[in-house]
Amino acid sequence: MYLVLRALDTVEDDMGLDLRLKKDMLGDFHNYLTDTDNIPHDDLVKCTSEGPDYHDLVCNLDKVVRVLLTLKPAYQAVVSDITQRMAKGMIHFIDNDVVSVQDYDLYCHYV
Repeated sequence: MYLVLRALDTVEDDMGLDLRLKKDMLGDFHNYLTDTDNIPHDDLVKCTSEGPDYHDLVCNLDKVVRVLLTLKPAYQAVVSDITQRMAKGMIHFIDNDVVSVQDYDLYCHYV
């Protein structure tokens, strides 16, 4: 679960990604967890600003997903659900500034 969410956060943190691509990737990220054929390798390769270790993680997301798919379906569902919720929160704060303590608390909750 940590590696999936860390990969998601790597996409969110990459300031060099086109915002439309970033939001699309975040919104679709939970779908990447169902089959390695769903992973957009060409887009993930673009995630480089977080450094080589995180770049390696997103470039090898298929290996993480292969392990995830060996878990019981109930565990896979939990990882997918949390990934989807986290991504929705991230997308919200791409489009909206943090202007209050409540916003900051909500942002921290998601990321």
